[in-house]
Amino acid sequence: MGLAIFVLFVWLIIIQCQLNKLSDTVNKNTIKNLYPETMYENSQPAEQNDVPAPSVSDNETNEITDNNLQTVSDEQLPKTKFLDFETTFLGNIFNKIGAIALVISCIVFIKIISPYVIFTPAMKISLGYIAAIILIISGCKMTDEKMKGYKESLLGTGFSVAFITTYCASALFHLFNPLLSTVLAILILGTVYYVADKQKTLSMIIIALIAGYINPIFINAHASNEFLFGYYIFLNLLSVIYVYRNPHRDYINFVNLSLTFIILSCILLFQESTINILYPLILWLVYLIYDVLRKEKISSDNIKDNILNWINLGILTLLTLLIFKEQKIYAGSLVLFVGLLYAGLVVRYVKQKTVSYKPYLYSSLILLLIGTYLSLDGIWRIGLLSLESLAISAAAFRYNLNYLCKWSFSFLFAVITVVLCSENVVYFNNIQEYTPIFNIRTAYFIFPLISAFISYKLLLKSNNSELNKIIELFRFLLISFVYLYFVFEINSLIYKYCSKLFDKDFVSLMIVSILGFKYASQMKSIGNKAELKLFDIGAYLTGLISLNTLLVAGFEYVPIQHFLPVINIRFVAFLTAIVCSALFARWTKLDAFKYLAVILGFVLVHVETRDFINAGIISNIDYLLTVMWLVYSGIITTIGIFKNKKYLKITGIWISIAAILRIFIYDLVDTDMIYKLVAFMTLGAVLMIISYFYNKYNNTVQK
Repeated sequence: MGLAIFVLFVWLIIIQCQLNKLSDTVNKNTIKNLYPETMYENSQPAEQNDVPAPSVSDNETNEITDNNLQTVSDEQLPKTKFLDFETTFLGNIFNKIGAIALVISCIVFIKIISPYVIFTPAMKISLGYIAAIILIISGCKMTDEKMKGYKESLLGTGFSVAFITTYCASALFHLFNPLLSTVLAILILGTVYYVADKQKTLSMIIIALIAGYINPIFINAHASNEFLFGYYIFLNLLSVIYVYRNPHRDYINFVNLSLTFIILSCILLFQESTINILYPLILWLVYLIYDVLRKEKISSDNIKDNILNWINLGILTLLTLLIFKEQKIYAGSLVLFVGLLYAGLVVRYVKQKTVSYKPYLYSSLILLLIGTYLSLDGIWRIGLLSLESLAISAAAFRYNLNYLCKWSFSFLFAVITVVLCSENVVYFNNIQEYTPIFNIRTAYFIFPLISAFISYKLLLKSNNSELNKIIELFRFLLISFVYLYFVFEINSLIYKYCSKLFDKDFVSLMIVSILGFKYASQMKSIGNKAELKLFDIGAYLTGLISLNTLLVAGFEYVPIQHFLPVINIRFVAFLTAIVCSALFARWTKLDAFKYLAVILGFVLVHVETRDFINAGIISNIDYLLTVMWLVYSGIITTIGIFKNKKYLKITGIWISIAAILRIFIYDLVDTDMIYKLVAFMTLGAVLMIISYFYNKYNNTVQK
């Protein structure tokens, strides 16, 4: 415990030193503005500028101050680094270390004389309070501004001794019962805030915060949750009153509220206990009243000025969820009730037209979304969220409130998440119970589809160029709903009715990939119109994933019954992939997609020929695979020569090289002469034709 107290004092010293350094810096800058010629060694003499230097007497020099700034003489001004070092140690650190040393020396003195003089616990506690009172009174008596740092050390030490003495009287000596100890701690805490407000010092607030949060743990280790929450509400109330009188210290409220939430949430989580919901509501109400009163002075939509409101709202929501973990409908109802209160504030400020109402409007919309999600379930949740999104879009259109469009989009985006997480949407648990179109999936999708469509049409009708991006986002949501619905419906149809006809997994992947490419093309269109790079990236990724899915599914395709070249589902899949690659090459202007299209064609030729050979329709035609390689390379190379397409010529050359290597390494081993003859004749004919066309037409084509 002694070590903890020592660390606490060291921390206070460090903070105080930093504050004093900041004060010294402000002081020097102020004097620098008053007398710039004294701050620079290289500045020109006053005679050269024909401007007389300001004459300052010794007495006037010592009176150069700015409100609470320390006195600095002209002779000291150039010695900035030495001044900082001197002020830090002699003016700040030494008096704080000295105060701590005196407290420790008193404790050591009592221990030394204890064998000779009997000190009862009551006497020790009395001496502690007497020492605290002496230090506090001594600090309050110092009115000289130059002694401000020294005064803060005395006051800080005095109040720290008072807190520690109260702890010892309760926890160590058991002189005070928990109730009396708590009352004393609250009185000391209130006094600290009062002195901090009067003396305008941050040190007292730091002491009050630390001691305030530690006291209930030390004084009453077995306190109930209601007691702790009530105590911390009181602590936050003191903080709010102090910050209201000192607005530049608003960060104290952030620290206080965050610490309260962390402590109480840990209690609720790890002790598996609960508290009355009135306590979180009171805490929220304290900060809401403070925010309302503050807005009467400062009205701003700036996020920084309204962050306390968001933190307060978030903490109330999280504590509500922790308290009603198993009763979400109660949590949702409470959240909706709080949202109505925020809506009431919005109405009030809209009528006044003097205070910004947007932060409270945003708060009410967030609570409406959360409350709807918690209060309802299933189709009711999706339907109401969709209706709320449509209502927000209508309000944005009717009153020309463009910023509401983003909230409408957020509601619809939340609906997508809810729909995808619902049961019997992606897959039916029992496929035999599935009925096309007339099923729960259609009911889940119909409400957001209608909402997205009407919102899109309303905003499109507004003819507002500022809404172009958000209009395209609504179109994206509308397309997403349609795409997801068709994907899930087609999958269910295939799995129920077509599983015996062909490979249902392959067909499902193929259809999803084709629809995925269409979805990617729509995303690309939206990205171009809205000038959103994110949609361009999403379109490329979706297209590549679709192409990869098609490639993998087609390569691993195994015919269920008799194989027919070209007339099979895999051929359609690869042909679609080739078309996709060609279109992506046109979009992106990247040659990589052109090479991909040619390679996909080669893979298609290879797998179709392989399965034709494996089907055994014609025996002993293993060489046909190499022949088809050569035919394919010859076709694309010839086209590349006539069209002057570099990617076709290069790919054809490499496929020809692969075919040549296959002939000499694989086809010539253990094959009849007739097969060798066919292989070499094909190789020679293809290569000669390619070379003939290249030499005859290449120069003409290039010209």
